[in-house]
Amino acid sequence: MKAKFPTAQAAVKKGTVAMLCMLLAGLLFTSKVKAQEWFPVGAKWTYSARNYGPPPPPGYFVAYMECIKDTIIEGIMAKVLVGGDACTISYYPENIFYYNDTADILYYYIKGVFRPYFDFSKKEGESYYMYFPYNFMSEYHDSVLVTVDSVILKPFGGINVRYQYISIDKRGYFISFLDLNPIVEYAGGLGCIYPKNSGCDYVTITDLRCYSDNTFSYYADPIFKEQGCDIKLSVKELVKETFAVFPNPAMDNIQIKTNKEVLQYGTIRIVNPVGQVLATHVLTSNEENISISHLSSGIYFIQYKSDNQTFQTKFIKIK
Repeated sequence: MKAKFPTAQAAVKKGTVAMLCMLLAGLLFTSKVKAQEWFPVGAKWTYSARNYGPPPPPGYFVAYMECIKDTIIEGIMAKVLVGGDACTISYYPENIFYYNDTADILYYYIKGVFRPYFDFSKKEGESYYMYFPYNFMSEYHDSVLVTVDSVILKPFGGINVRYQYISIDKRGYFISFLDLNPIVEYAGGLGCIYPKNSGCDYVTITDLRCYSDNTFSYYADPIFKEQGCDIKLSVKELVKETFAVFPNPAMDNIQIKTNKEVLQYGTIRIVNPVGQVLATHVLTSNEENISISHLSSGIYFIQYKSDNQTFQTKFIKIK
């Protein structure tokens, strides 16, 4: 043991103290990052939703979800999420998730097995299978092929997290997967955590209003921070929640999604920052794909115009 001390002292004399300090700082930073986790106990989600009825009567409402406890399954520490019902947010009364930080995958406990759900180990252009219940009453599960369009680090509730923008092969499926896009690290989809089941087509989750846990909070709009996440919004204020562009940023194509109960079909214009109209397109459905492959990388605006509504939103074109 004595032989080791002179070696360490010699290293210190050679200026290794700085390196040790940097290593210690790195370890402290890593431990700080690891302190943030997927779906911690106490995490709460508040969503805007639209019901077309029946039942209950048509209209806008607020849906909630919460992580209520930890649970151990097959020696694995997992999270239990509750809230909503099979036609608003969740498939089961209790939804169980487990995040494997080594694999960088969030797993969903479906019919007695942990199956991959969100895979953040994948890079741009790579694909993975997302597994989900066929429906809340079925004994079976299903899966869909997800392709990662881009992964971007940007703020969410004041901390930098990864945003995974995805495209999903929807052939043969009757599920609105756009509710998931983009997938935000630690919190899930900005639209919803779960894809919407086809048997629940009279309910639409339009947006994540608020998210909070024991480390940070996110508000989609300042009005939710000022007046509460469950504030009732007018139809005019909800227009912005019913006109969406996916993915964003985008490479070759974007998808325009509108709520046909609020916005009638109309014309969109793609405009550059100086106001030049680069393309026009007449919407004939509430979900349409539009090619932007001809555009250079940069910031653009989509202006939506119908008989009685005008709205503008921004998107980013990347290579």
